[in-house]
Amino acid sequence: MFYITLDNVPVVQKGPACAPNNISNDRWYRSLYGPTFLVNITDYGHADNLDDPFHEASKLMCTPCKGAICNLPQYKNDEATLITSFVRAIFERDLRQLQIIKSPQSFLKSNVTNKYDLHNYDYKNGGPGGFCTHD
Repeated sequence: MFYITLDNVPVVQKGPACAPNNISNDRWYRSLYGPTFLVNITDYGHADNLDDPFHEASKLMCTPCKGAICNLPQYKNDEATLITSFVRAIFERDLRQLQIIKSPQSFLKSNVTNKYDLHNYDYKNGGPGGFCTHD
């Protein structure tokens, strides 16, 4: 799972947040029972991965990145790297890919924070097949 810091920041003061904390990121992270990863690309908003004209329209509800730190092509590339790494780890059983998700700050150019909980799952001996079957 990937999440964004600006999710809970309303566009207008006293307005609703794009994704309030009580129904968003950490709530979903805590509810998952298998190996769980949560990566926060900190400088971007919930809808910054959208292309125009949808990105422009999303700014009415979701706070976007701002200023010199805002590099949407880099953000989208970093997001794609995380998603691709996760898919390869699960479907190709390439566990080296999990290093990108476990330590994203070493592999990505965007500012990130992360947390993960393997729930005592032994990747080295069991592989991801314990939570995803390939049959």
